[in-house]
Amino acid sequence: VTVEYMQSQLCVIAAREGAIPELIQEGRNGLFYTDYNYTELANLIKKCFYNRNLIKQLGNQARIDAIKNFCIENNFTKIIDVYEKICNSKNTIPTK
Repeated sequence: VTVEYMQSQLCVIAAREGAIPELIQEGRNGLFYTDYNYTELANLIKKCFYNRNLIKQLGNQARIDAIKNFCIENNFTKIIDVYEKICNSKNTIPTK
């Protein structure tokens, strides 16, 4: 879901947990709050509410990063590259 928000040019405010830190770079394409710290979350929402330029900046960069790093075509190409490396590898799996 986070990637879809990024592709939609939305400002992402997310808890710093799971795989989300692999997608978001703090202050570049989104903002983080500490999990279960609702005061911190509220402050980030307030910060964005009063700074519309920040929302646009983070959203624009989020879209650029999502398209560059997470679009289906790029992911497909990366998977094929890994597959080809495995198939062309001289290393073999030992058998018993």
